[in-house]
Amino acid sequence: MNGRLVFLALATVTLWSLIARAQKAGDPVPKKKPELKLRIAVEKETYSLNEKLFAKIEFTNLTNTTLCFPEPEQGFEDPVVGDLTLVGTGPKGDRNYFVEHFDGVMPGDEKLLANMQQTWIQLGPNQIYVTKRAPTRFELDTPGEWKLRAEYIPPIAPFNPEGSRERLRTLAEKVGCTPPEVDATSAIERISVVAAPSVITQ
Repeated sequence: MNGRLVFLALATVTLWSLIARAQKAGDPVPKKKPELKLRIAVEKETYSLNEKLFAKIEFTNLTNTTLCFPEPEQGFEDPVVGDLTLVGTGPKGDRNYFVEHFDGVMPGDEKLLANMQQTWIQLGPNQIYVTKRAPTRFELDTPGEWKLRAEYIPPIAPFNPEGSRERLRTLAEKVGCTPPEVDATSAIERISVVAAPSVITQ
């Protein structure tokens, strides 16, 4: 009788353990709090068909610490310095952008620390950093409403993301700042593209 009770107790414990594991495995992964807010700044609301679009991107620090990161490249993607992409979605729903991609290599600790101190952006709480005015990497080739969205991925080494994040955190502590680790996406900015009026000749 005692043996039977012990067996039932063990079976009950095992069952509850399996249920707990299943519930834990099914739990959604908690989202990290946003660190940066992005905003697209365009020069006007209406553009002519195939007119070149220039834009700036505003970065706002949403944390209570000083964030530091390299100046984002706007002409190509390189995970080592962070990827900043401006995507245009045309009236037909097609995502329209073209960007060259490189997989760079992070410099050694001494050089990386010097970069953090001398060239990296230091952004205090609630401060705003604005990128340089730059042309977009896509063409406004269809009349109608266009939706623009900016996307930023903080620096990582593509072949060792977790190790590179830990390294960046350790070095940044010596500078007194924190590198961002959470991807950021802007709200949608809408613009209108109009075709040139037809010229009637007689």
